[in-house]
Amino acid sequence: GRAASCIRLDLEAGETTDQKADCILLVQVLLHIPDIQPFLGRLNHLLNPGGRLILVDFDREPDIESDLIHNGFIQARLAGTLSSLGFSPVHSHTFYQGEKLFMCHDASLFLMEA
Repeated sequence: GRAASCIRLDLEAGETTDQKADCILLVQVLLHIPDIQPFLGRLNHLLNPGGRLILVDFDREPDIESDLIHNGFIQARLAGTLSSLGFSPVHSHTFYQGEKLFMCHDASLFLMEA
């Protein structure tokens, strides 16, 4: 079998590596990335052919307003962004809904694989 390893990169600052990954998992990370398209493009370059990006994040919650984070994501729009960057296929579904999950608002979480 193959061993798993972790690397630390600041992709927003332009750090790079020659290492490639079979899978990249982001759990509630995109909320904190101001400009997600270039960030996702950098992730795509880190994947081996056939590699998968797995995202867990909040569905868009219009009542949340913050200068620090996104207020969630519209799955179809995010899937379109991933497709335009060369991720294919892209699948997603909402897997959890709960009370006061997201900045004291009721919210739902989705899982997206690309």
